[in-house]
Amino acid sequence: MSFRAARAHEDYRLTYLELEFARVSARGARREWRFNPAWVILERGDAGAAAQRLALRSGGRRHEIASFLSADEKAAFAGDLGRALGVARRGRRFGA
Repeated sequence: MSFRAARAHEDYRLTYLELEFARVSARGARREWRFNPAWVILERGDAGAAAQRLALRSGGRRHEIASFLSADEKAAFAGDLGRALGVARRGRRFGA
């Protein structure tokens, strides 16, 4: 049973125009959400909490993400995703 549960995962794809978030269940069912990187907010729970929570919020919708990661892994993921969203919000730089 734990091997089947291990097949559940989340996929992220970030471009300058879109953040695509997909959750795939252990049975292979896939749900996708799309956000404009300029408007999505990465919500971070209390850094001291043992069960830190991460969520994407935009347009009245909120989706908890990375629930299967440990607190340290969530902190690293949140840092990486936050930096990537910052780059996407600034847009492409041409000729510099």
